Amino acid sequence: MKKIIPHEYIPFNHKIGEITLIIYPVKNFYDQHILAPDKAAICQHLNLLYERDDEIQNRGQYHIVFVWGWQGFLMTDIWIHNPNMMGNDVGGDVAIEKCITYKEYEPYPQVGIGSDNSLVIIGREQEHRWRFTSINEYLDRSKSIPEFPDGFAPIEEY
Repeated sequence: MKKIIPHEYIPFNHKIGEITLIIYPVKNFYDQHILAPDKAAICQHLNLLYERDDEIQNRGQYHIVFVWGWQGFLMTDIWIHNPNMMGNDVGGDVAIEKCITYKEYEPYPQVGIGSDNSLVIIGREQEHRWRFTSINEYLDRSKSIPEFPDGFAPIEEY
């Protein structure tokens, strides 16, 4: 059986306006030398992406973001989470309002919604959310990250 290895770096936070981003850099985009190997480069890319696209600027309460590489292009998956869509703001069901994939700075629906392990991570993020009574506690990645199946847990800082 093939050994499972994590494809993402440990997530970190960035804030754009009122929206907190939980960012999972995917290892392949660094391998393709698409961005400089530091958090500031990712945050700069996301600031520009959000500035250019009104559709994501003020939607949802928080976003889970995957930054990855594909055929030499910088790709970004943005999962917009809006607990208030379901009439609650703490715990319970968290509605995924939308997921948008970008190629560089343009929406790119041709590749679907998957950056490798993103669906596993989205599910684990939901489980992690249920453990907290405060959205701010949940969002703070300096304090905790979700539990993952063996081999999936991000173990390297970006």
